[in-house]
Amino acid sequence: MKLLVLLPLVSAATLALTGCGETTVEDVRKAYGAMSDEKLQAEALHQRVECRAATRDSDKPGSPCSRANLAEEMAESRGWCWGPYAAANSDKSWLRCADDVTKSAQAKATWFAATQSGSCRESSLIEAISKVLEHEGPWNVKTSFSKEGFFDVSSQLKDGTSYKVRLYPSCGSAQMVYIAKPGDEGGVSVAAPLGMSPRDAGDLYGFDVRNCSAYSFGGGIGCGMGYQAGMPPPIRLSDGFIPCSVDRPVQFDFQPRRGMVGVTCSVTAEDMSAFEQRMAGAFGEQQRASDGSRRWQLGGYSVGSVEVVVLGKTLRRVSVYQD
Repeated sequence: MKLLVLLPLVSAATLALTGCGETTVEDVRKAYGAMSDEKLQAEALHQRVECRAATRDSDKPGSPCSRANLAEEMAESRGWCWGPYAAANSDKSWLRCADDVTKSAQAKATWFAATQSGSCRESSLIEAISKVLEHEGPWNVKTSFSKEGFFDVSSQLKDGTSYKVRLYPSCGSAQMVYIAKPGDEGGVSVAAPLGMSPRDAGDLYGFDVRNCSAYSFGGGIGCGMGYQAGMPPPIRLSDGFIPCSVDRPVQFDFQPRRGMVGVTCSVTAEDMSAFEQRMAGAFGEQQRASDGSRRWQLGGYSVGSVEVVVLGKTLRRVSVYQD
């Protein structure tokens, strides 16, 4: 990782401070106040290097350490911070203070990252920031919390290339697939644990894969359980709404090479209505088909609801399938 190059020349305004007489804080402040943001940032870095090499008079107004502190304070007053705060010093750069949320209490929580195998592992903010900054070229890292509670670290190079790492608050959320309207990443998304293996799903949701039923067609299997309070939700919207009803059946469907391809859960009439209203508001109204279903096609995924009568009993279900 390359740090920003320190400018070898100090501004004329700063050089004037090294003249005769005792330098005061106001002298330094006035000189720094006349600098552009870019020059002030370079001066802060230059004086910080000088401070580390200084052996005496570090508390005097004209000393490198005092000048470094004042330059950093003035840069921060203009909205620029040396960060991200939680990053290793070698990974820091000047960024907008508003683009760094790593000082918050929320950022200090335990975070998890999704792995290529479809499982998850514990991670850290420092690791995520370092991962984003592995790429060469000028960068300006940004950190933020998504509305779902994820921690996002991103960086964009001057050529427009962007890099992003996302951390999750739990293993369950890291293993979900987040389905949104194509081209609308900031909109509502529907989360479901698609792609997981039966074993991983069983460990996460608390069912025994040995009790699953095999399908003769395609070699798939289906696993059922009851949704329990405190367990990861089988289906969840990004606004926090969970349509699945506690203590009602949930069906997970798997295919040999694709892992979990679908999840269906039983819902109450009230939750089904609320789910359909949210989906219609985010993805457009869908009329109920003759089989009692409504379905939204989102890229390669199908999200739907169905209301059927079986032996005189009305059953309501919400499902997410990978096509």
